[in-house]
Amino acid sequence: IAGGSFNNLGPNASASFIAGGSFNGIQTNAYQSVIAGGNDNQVLAGAYLGTIGGGTHNRIGGPGGTVPGGNGNGAFGVNSFAAGTDAQATNDGSFVLTDLQYTNFYSTANNQLSARFRGGIVFETGGAGMTLDGQPVLAGVVPSADLSGTYANALTLSNPGNNFTGNGGGLTGLNASQLTSGTVPLAQLPAAVVTNNQAGVSARMTVNSATSSDNRTNLSDISLFLFCCARQNRNRLHVYNYEEQMNKVVRQLFSL
Repeated sequence: IAGGSFNNLGPNASASFIAGGSFNGIQTNAYQSVIAGGNDNQVLAGAYLGTIGGGTHNRIGGPGGTVPGGNGNGAFGVNSFAAGTDAQATNDGSFVLTDLQYTNFYSTANNQLSARFRGGIVFETGGAGMTLDGQPVLAGVVPSADLSGTYANALTLSNPGNNFTGNGGGLTGLNASQLTSGTVPLAQLPAAVVTNNQAGVSARMTVNSATSSDNRTNLSDISLFLFCCARQNRNRLHVYNYEEQMNKVVRQLFSL
């Protein structure tokens, strides 16, 4: 014991050292341990090779534990480390860092890094980035190549502008009413949908119970067929200037 007041070395605490401070103690069988200073710091019994740098009310309870300073910290696991305020490294190999909150914060597994910082955490890597389990931690605008791969679970992307670009290859479950541009392959259309230049289309027109039907090769032929059917039944239509009216209807229906 180099100095200070009310400091104590217990039995079999050989090769241990207390540099100063007050009410510090290295207890029984905590050999080769060090307390540099501070107040009411204790290396508990059997916690050999323990180190406390300073601070107050800190404890070492596991062999090789370290508390560099701070208040109310405890390194109770083997080769554990606790720093800050009320950081409790209770597992072997655990490393616990805390902010200025007077509430105990505990490790939960061996060889675990635990941190409590209510003001946030800032990492500055100079652009080198970070990795987690060998994979890069993505931030900001993510390059498209970094999103490639197979996802076992559902993937939800949120875009405030509801605006996504790309060819949409592989997308399923789309709402057709939301499509505003692009081309839909014929194979993806329902069987009941008739498309331009589609062969083998049947047309049928009924005017006042008079019915005409025929097979036409495309929509242009169908429009002509409907027009002809109307001419055949013009006596039943009772429409003034019938030919002009029918031309207008056909143009509106088939955009001729």
